[in-house]
This record gives sequence, C-alpha cells and structure tokens, in this order.
Amino acid sequence: MTLPNFVLIGVPKAGTTSLQQYLSQHPQVFVAHEPRFLHYAGQAADSEPADLRVFRITTLEAYEAIFAQYAHRKALGDCSPSYLMYPEPSIAGIRQLVPGAKFIAIYRQPADRGYSDYVMQVGMGQEPCRQYADAIRAEQAGVLRDNGQWRRYFRNGFYAEPTRKFLDAFPRERFLFLLYDDLVRDPAGLVRSIFQFLEVDPGFIPDMEKRSKVGRWPKHFRLHNLLNSKRLPVRSMEKILSRRIYKRMMSWVNARNMGKPPALDPELRRELTKQYLDDILKLQDLIGRNLSGWLAE
Repeated sequence: MTLPNFVLIGVPKAGTTSLQQYLSQHPQVFVAHEPRFLHYAGQAADSEPADLRVFRITTLEAYEAIFAQYAHRKALGDCSPSYLMYPEPSIAGIRQLVPGAKFIAIYRQPADRGYSDYVMQVGMGQEPCRQYADAIRAEQAGVLRDNGQWRRYFRNGFYAEPTRKFLDAFPRERFLFLLYDDLVRDPAGLVRSIFQFLEVDPGFIPDMEKRSKVGRWPKHFRLHNLLNSKRLPVRSMEKILSRRIYKRMMSWVNARNMGKPPALDPELRRELTKQYLDDILKLQDLIGRNLSGWLAE
C-alpha cells in the first residue's frame, strides 16, 4: 500500500498551495493537493457541521491511488491545510493510516490570513459582505454565507491549541514549523529547508515564479454576481453554447472584471491582532519561532 510519509497540515491561506506545487517539481517528491482524506477517515459520522462532510476522497482505495503512480519517489506528501483547523479527526486519521508521518506547518499573521480568506471568497462569488468588518460580524453571529457554508475568517486564526494537540499526539522531532513571512522573504531558502527535512536533494531549485491563489477583487460587483450566479439568464447560455465555449467565455469575462483587492483596514487589523495576542504568544512558545513581527502595525 502506497501512502504519504509526510503531511502539510496547514494553515489555510499561508502559501500551502504554492508550496505543494514547488515541492512536487522535485524528482524525489510528490505532494497531493488537498485530498483531506485523513480528516475524513478520522471523524465520526456526525461529528462535524454539514458543510464539512463534502469530501473529494472517501475511500482508502481512492486515497492510495493518488500516490500509487509516485511510489518510486522518496517523499510522498498530503497537503491538506484543513488538518490543523480540525485537529481531532485529522489526528485520529493520521494515527490510523500514516502514524509515522512527518509534519510541516506554515503559519501566517492571523488577521492577514483571515482577510486573505475573505478576499478569496469574495472573488469566488461566495461572500456577499462587501466589507470585511461586516463579514466578521456575520461570522460571530453564526450567519451562513449564501452557499450554506460557515464563515471561519476569525476563528481559524487561533493556531496555538490545534498545534498543541498535534504536538501532544506525535514526537516533536517530526515537525517542521515555518512562517509565511519566510516564504515571502526567501522562498528558495524555505523550500531548501523543507527538502532537507524530507531528506531529499536540497540542491534542487524549483520554478517559484508563479504564486497560486492570488487574491483578486471584482471591479464591478453586479457583473461579478451575475457571472457567478447559478440562476438565469447566465446559466441558460450554457444550454445554447457548448460547455467548452461557455466556460471559456465566462472565464475571459471574469478575468477582465477582476483587479487587485483593497488593503485590510489598519485599524481593523490592529483590533483583530489584539484579540489574537495571547494565542500568538502561546504559539511562539510552542513552535520556538519569534512572532514579534506579527504584532507590528
């Protein structure tokens, strides 16, 4: 049975998708993109909210098939940043299927991480709030997004407790703790440290010019809402045109309606960072990294 020997456990919106693509260029490494199966395998039938029961991989056979063709590579990884956000079922699944795995976690300043997630959801047409402060209030009030999903912008920024649970469950020497700041400042150095941790050739240099999932913001929200609507009249065009032409046309219009997102309001960032302060200090002690830069304005 071919299963991963390392897991990139999180956090979301901290460059995990870019890392997955960079690492997979190495001839000795393969990293699967968000199978989330170890979370699925470890959770009880009714232990999670309904929107978390939608999993792409739900059988061990399908999970193994992802890695089977790369069995000759030394390092096989599962990049599923939801694992750190839902530690109990993920730890249970890991213990059951890959108990000897190594772990990579990359963290991002929590206020910035949450805003990046919000921008992504707006760009995907899944977040109706046009102000981040409104989205935070809706999250804290328990209001679902239009697609029935929970908002987790704020609460997913508390990293210390889930990190502690992973450290309680597995030996510390099997963990590599990274910062998004490292990826921005010195991506080559960060990737090299991962290759060393995985015991593959650290001299390999992947192409790191392209960044994945860069946040984009609609220039015209009415057009954006229309293009991403599941209702008429836009969807009726799919019946008239071929699916290929329809998708290409929608992609072209969408791309031209997207621009650079606005910056996070400094006052809101300051207030959110204050709320994360105790957690940041706890995380700093847990992972042995200086996080004082996260507190700077």
